[in-house]
Amino acid sequence: GQGTTHFDIEKFGADFAYTLDGGAIGEIEAANFNAEKAVLTFDGVVVHPGSAYDKMINAARAAGDFIAALPPDVSPERTQGLEPFIHPTGVSGDCSQATVNLILRTFDDLADLETLVAAAVLATETTLPGIAIDTQYTLQYTNMAPFIAAAPEVLDFAVQAATNIGVNPLQQAIRGGTDGARLSERGLPTPNIWAGGILFHSVSEFVPVPSMLAAVDWIVEAMKLIHDAN
Repeated sequence: GQGTTHFDIEKFGADFAYTLDGGAIGEIEAANFNAEKAVLTFDGVVVHPGSAYDKMINAARAAGDFIAALPPDVSPERTQGLEPFIHPTGVSGDCSQATVNLILRTFDDLADLETLVAAAVLATETTLPGIAIDTQYTLQYTNMAPFIAAAPEVLDFAVQAATNIGVNPLQQAIRGGTDGARLSERGLPTPNIWAGGILFHSVSEFVPVPSMLAAVDWIVEAMKLIHDAN
């Protein structure tokens, strides 16, 4: 979510822009998740396991209990469309200290997901009295939708260009984010256009050549429309 942090918008000198980082042919995306990451640190109490009765507080076990306490129906594998999710992306540590990394994604208020995380923390503290749990949140990016809505011609050009080259424009929200989310937030409205990618982030990810060629045609047609309008 930080790829455009140092991009010089003023030097770039444009009123709006487009990224080509979408999926199937025709996709035009002007909304995305609000996103943040969370790092939870679990500090336990270590003693020799042979004399641990009523003394040891196992941080590794607490991390596992915490993940199990998260609502399973608010996970990437059980949500779709505009539904939010909490996703554990990594776990590390030992009996003394453990860390759980999460990403939180929603089209609504991130505070709602933070409430679910807090409930799982409370459940873990109840199960393992004495465990110390620290939660730190970092905002990653926000929904570009209100910024695009304030400059509707940006989306109009995108849709018309797709139609002109014989591609059915499919306007939808991204279940993720793009560089355009950060650029839009910083004052450069930047919808996302298809590039053809399928099964992103998997070992089976691929890009059909016809989709890429159609994206090239879209670029040329969009530039013509914008030129003629100005």
